[in-house]
Amino acid sequence: MNSDKKEYRLSVKSTGIMSELAYLTIMNGFMEVIDQNYAVLEKTLPEGIYKVTLKLNEQVLERMIMLNQDVDEEIPTPEIYSSVVSQGFTSSHEDYSRNAVAISKQATVVLNKNKKGTGSIFIFFRYPDNSDLSRESSKGESLGKGFSLLDADRKLLCRLEGNEVKEDLNAGWIGFNAYVEPGGYYLYYAGRDKEQLAREIPLTVYKGWQLQLFCTSLNGPQFPSLKIMVSSVKEGFSVDDADNYIIDGILQKMHNGIYFMPKSTFLSLINNKWQQPVKGLLAAYIYYLNKDETEYELPHDTIDRLSELLGKDAPDIKALKILRASHDHTAIPEVRMDRPCLFLAGMKAAISKAIEFPEKHIILENSIVEDIVDKLYTDMVWTSYLPISEPKTNEETLEADTTYKGAFLKNIIPEINLHASFGKTMAFDNENFGFDLPLGSGSSSGSDFGGGTGRGRPESKRGKPKVERPEILNSTLAESILYFVDRSFDNMSKIEGVRSGNIEEGLSVNGLSKALNVTQNMVQNTINEIVRDKENIVSYGNQAKKSELNKVFSMENIDKLNDIY
Repeated sequence: MNSDKKEYRLSVKSTGIMSELAYLTIMNGFMEVIDQNYAVLEKTLPEGIYKVTLKLNEQVLERMIMLNQDVDEEIPTPEIYSSVVSQGFTSSHEDYSRNAVAISKQATVVLNKNKKGTGSIFIFFRYPDNSDLSRESSKGESLGKGFSLLDADRKLLCRLEGNEVKEDLNAGWIGFNAYVEPGGYYLYYAGRDKEQLAREIPLTVYKGWQLQLFCTSLNGPQFPSLKIMVSSVKEGFSVDDADNYIIDGILQKMHNGIYFMPKSTFLSLINNKWQQPVKGLLAAYIYYLNKDETEYELPHDTIDRLSELLGKDAPDIKALKILRASHDHTAIPEVRMDRPCLFLAGMKAAISKAIEFPEKHIILENSIVEDIVDKLYTDMVWTSYLPISEPKTNEETLEADTTYKGAFLKNIIPEINLHASFGKTMAFDNENFGFDLPLGSGSSSGSDFGGGTGRGRPESKRGKPKVERPEILNSTLAESILYFVDRSFDNMSKIEGVRSGNIEEGLSVNGLSKALNVTQNMVQNTINEIVRDKENIVSYGNQAKKSELNKVFSMENIDKLNDIY
């Protein structure tokens, strides 16, 4: 570039909704990046032509600028679409917003006649827009079809239908609000067919706060669009709360693996402005997940302050303590995870450290958390998973429900061969626990499903076998364990596709735990079940057709399980 050229100031600023989250880039005529930053850029540059881009989530705007004088360029952010019905989002409509506000401030159902409850769960589902196309695609079905709210023991509290909701089928929205006691709950979705699999989302309600869920629906719920906010029970949902926009934008970046929070938002949290507890959780998660150096420090007592606000037993508080210890290179704290986190990142952290430090017993054995380790979906920032069973409608214990797992899933999930993926792509990898279910698709051979007892196969079309199929044969975790046994009993480290590379422990419970990304207890319980059911497995194998039983379930392989330590 000619050094005799005059220099001028180029100032670029994003304006509008989520402007703080807009990423600006200045490039010269050779498309070389000159500078990058969020929201504002200012440079003194030689005279010439420059290109400025603004990126917000998946949208990109471009401007060409002739710099022959000082230039102040403002770029409005593009139209923003969101499941949250705040008035500034392009996808919001007055009918959606008005009804959401009204329902958030008045219960649609009374779940506890003796107590009003000090917390609240508010749910609002709607079409992506109010067009005729949306109505035609949904075929007039209730947007609450298949949804139920469960209590902490997974007992059915109510279904999102009938007199327990407010709904307008023509306009395409459904609202639900119930006052509840603080604690754990579950939003259960029964699924509709192989294109819409069952799913469960753990929820945590905090004292004095309303948990708000927004989701769009078109031919079924669009789960990646799910947004969760927290607001005061008294205030309910506000269509013009500025926090809604910033949280929505941060969640979208988090969904894309970008851990960023504007400095102004971060500083507001440090200054004890906790109007939105989700902002506090987000700030902590983003800080500890961000592998790059940041320009701000998260006060060490932030999690303790969040704990006072949300409760020390909140699953996300426990997960954040684990992340803080990893970030600070200190000892992993003594925590017990007995309920799933709201944020998937929290679940991943807990699972990772539970496998790395089995002696810590981070994940409570035989708890729902352990049950879902191999059933996680990864298509949104929130924890969700393939349900372990149908909701309970009586006083049966959770343990009693485990016998029902296979029957519940039998006609939902097509045959899954996890072992077939070894040597190519493991079902679980280091960076991404669980499986990512593409929108509008079901499972198929080669899907990234994790294995686990209770994941069923369709019944054979060739008639019922004389010997009833043992339930353990439906477990891809059992299949995966026996695959390792079948391939190499003495030198497991040579097997291609093992997540953690060379496993010093060899073919042991600990080694299998690390390889399959499940807890030692899950491995041991599965091995015990295989050995215990050996006779039935062999009997079934003797009379079943070859296509009905994987060869790894051989007597020889099962006998080798007795030598695994």
